[in-house]
Amino acid sequence: IECLTGAVGLIVNKAQEEQHFSSMYAGLCLKLANTPLEGFDEGSKKGKKFKKILLERCQTEFETDTATKIQEATKDISDPEEIEYHSNLIKKHYLGHMRFIGELYKGDLISIKIMLFCIPALLENSDEGKNNNQDYEEKVECFAKLMTVIGSSLEQQSEAMKKVGKIDTAEKLAECWKTVEIMAGRRDGDGPKVSNRIKFMLQDLLEMKANGWVKRRKEETAKTLAQIHNEVAKEARAARRSS
Repeated sequence: IECLTGAVGLIVNKAQEEQHFSSMYAGLCLKLANTPLEGFDEGSKKGKKFKKILLERCQTEFETDTATKIQEATKDISDPEEIEYHSNLIKKHYLGHMRFIGELYKGDLISIKIMLFCIPALLENSDEGKNNNQDYEEKVECFAKLMTVIGSSLEQQSEAMKKVGKIDTAEKLAECWKTVEIMAGRRDGDGPKVSNRIKFMLQDLLEMKANGWVKRRKEETAKTLAQIHNEVAKEARAARRSS
């Protein structure tokens, strides 16, 4: 069990560090979840232990705020530049974790029920007025990152559930989007105040949603071996033509 827990931790850490490969790491998790593990899985319960450990690790990472992680990582450091380096690294990893969670949801390793717990939590400003607007904006940025990954899938599943009378999902999402629209200046109402950077980020997110979740700029992702071979062959043909 210690070996399996260590393997899960390694995958999660790599997914956080290498955001462009998050879909690949989620794919690896899906493959492991569908592979019977000798000594862990019995009968038809293949991958159950792996999924349990993976979800527990993802939950722990999600619930541990960046301020706590930064404090722990920099408690013995006095150099301001080094503290800033570790702070930025931890924030980057947390954003990477949001993307990884999104990819796990798209691979059906995380349920919509869990996602509907995570999403509103990222928009909730429980410490409003306590001088921690930066912490809150980091959470909102994580929401935006997560929704760029799962927005389309979440919307489709929500609509499918609505058609069979399960309207809770659609209602929760509508409340989230209402909050986002207020923060982005697209709707009147009382809501959290955010910086222009976050406001413009949310406006881009709303625009992406309105355009059917098509991104304005193509995002860099991990290339498959076949894509690399095709690019090499294309470059070789271009070199032959120019020579």
